Amino acid sequence: IVSVSIPISIVVTFFIMSRMGITLNIISMAGLALSIGMLVDNSIVVLENIFRRQQEGERIRAASENGATEVGMAITASTLTTLAVFVPILFVPGIAGQLFKDMALTIVVSLVTSLAVALTLIPLMASRLLSRKQQEHKWKFATRLDASIGKFLTRMENLYEKILLFSLRRPKTIILTVLAIFVFSMAMGSRLGGEFIPEADNGMIQMELETEIGTSLPRTNEIFALAEKIVAEEVPEAETEYVSFGTASGFGVIFGSNASHKGSMMIRLKDKALRDRTQFEIQDALRERFSEIPGIKMNFQQGGPSMGAEGAIAVKIFGHDIDEAKFLAHQVEDIMKQIPGLVDIKLSFSLPQPEYQIHIDRNRAAVLGLNVSSVARTVSTAIKGNIATRFREGGDEYNVTVRYARPYRTSEVDLSKIY
Repeated sequence: IVSVSIPISIVVTFFIMSRMGITLNIISMAGLALSIGMLVDNSIVVLENIFRRQQEGERIRAASENGATEVGMAITASTLTTLAVFVPILFVPGIAGQLFKDMALTIVVSLVTSLAVALTLIPLMASRLLSRKQQEHKWKFATRLDASIGKFLTRMENLYEKILLFSLRRPKTIILTVLAIFVFSMAMGSRLGGEFIPEADNGMIQMELETEIGTSLPRTNEIFALAEKIVAEEVPEAETEYVSFGTASGFGVIFGSNASHKGSMMIRLKDKALRDRTQFEIQDALRERFSEIPGIKMNFQQGGPSMGAEGAIAVKIFGHDIDEAKFLAHQVEDIMKQIPGLVDIKLSFSLPQPEYQIHIDRNRAAVLGLNVSSVARTVSTAIKGNIATRFREGGDEYNVTVRYARPYRTSEVDLSKIY
């Protein structure tokens, strides 16, 4: 009888969910998974009370009616206390409310449905299927199993009765013991510590590397080559390695670096079962080795490259004066560097890139038959380069970029010689 309550409650829940516009997704299915164990609780209580009254001599129909009525208020109150936990989630604003709304609705609907089934269908089925004649088993094995289970439950009931009598005769001892256990558990729990979202060893190390602002691309290439050499020496567990630095182009602008002095490195490790060190131990070893490279800053990322993921501790400074905010940020950085255990301390802002500003003499340009846009295009082509054509070979296509050779585009004097 009890086993019928689960499929009926779930089918009715599916119907109500469809009428409310709730789809079957990960969140709503998680709600069903959480409530599946509670769907039979009310039915078990009602059926057990009906069976007890029948064993005491009542006719099965009277036992079904009186048994369900006797515990009806109790199981309703029990269900309401559970609903009181999930109903407030329906009124949570923002993304959190949208995320958990389906789960809360699914749990509420399924529990209300199971309560209705326990108070209506279970007494009806008990009055029809729980007669003494129908309780008799056709097989001797089932009869012996039923008797064995009954004896075991009787022994458990007798043991519980002895424990209950012992507790009732010594109320002060029991209360003091429970309080002592509670205080001890709270004290031990406070020493355990915890994290909201603990870091996991996912076998992927992602880091940002940054040299001094204004470092040329060839020098950055040398530094990253040295970093790759250190990774090859320190991380034999590495399977693949991806390095990116300099100014990205095309779709890579979104995820790549946008300066010649910084870049990123990703290392995919072997499966945890095939290595002796954890991802975090490997990161500590790399952090120590990279500190030997002069003029380089590095930090390990969480949540993927260029996603703006913050570290475990984020200190945010708000204000109307950017200079004062930067001054306070540097003070906080100095304080944090003195705290043992903190690593990868990084400011969210950096110094601006060094630049040359070209001011065009418009009158002289006009005399020479030039305008501002033509001068800008010429300077851009000389320094940055311009794609003149594309070279195709074996199905591959390569951009042919035309610009001045490096010795002629590195200083202010070189700029002055363009015109």
